[in-house]
Amino acid sequence: MAVSNEAIMNKMIAELQQAKTALHNQRDFKLHISHIQLLTELILDEHGEEDESVHNVLATLEKKKEHIERYEEAPNDDMSIFDF
Repeated sequence: MAVSNEAIMNKMIAELQQAKTALHNQRDFKLHISHIQLLTELILDEHGEEDESVHNVLATLEKKKEHIERYEEAPNDDMSIFDF
């Protein structure tokens, strides 16, 4: 399953627009920028293993998304690791 460069570029544009709306939230902003970076690497990948690259990028994006969701669901008890 080869993904066209146009489809990747459309996804990059969508991520860039989301990053622009998340300028006030550093974590979300960096998440969208990291998605753009991964998509850029997908286009620049010169190994010729497009199917594997797409799978790896999508898996990485999903892991980052799950990590962010777990972080957002964590209770905020105003305790620091330095509070004794």
